[in-house]
Amino acid sequence: MASPLRILVADSDEKRRGLLQAGLCLAGGHTTVPVGNDRLVLEELAVDPTYDLVVVNSGIPDMQGSEILRYMREGERTSRIPMVLLMDAPDPLLQQVGKVLDAICLPRDISCRELLAEVEKFTASRTG
Repeated sequence: MASPLRILVADSDEKRRGLLQAGLCLAGGHTTVPVGNDRLVLEELAVDPTYDLVVVNSGIPDMQGSEILRYMREGERTSRIPMVLLMDAPDPLLQQVGKVLDAICLPRDISCRELLAEVEKFTASRTG
């Protein structure tokens, strides 16, 4: 396994956010910072753009995950942070946006084990 990552986890569902956080921390050994809405994602990235990864529910209220991704890619300090968009249902358009903007789209109900495997593959492909 690669070195532990510092991950911003955003999901409006407190239970799901807790499960993601627990899986990434306990099973993956990563450090997570959980937030519950789009405003908090943007505030956190403005204050601290040094995350190794951002995991966002694509249907977070008020701002879609793709909008957060666009914001990140336009920011000088956030443009290189890898992002995982968790989708409630398959969305070919969102998957295309993710691909163009260098993010990975996964089902929101993915198991922690599968998420960890995808995170490892994705971060490894970005580092060489």
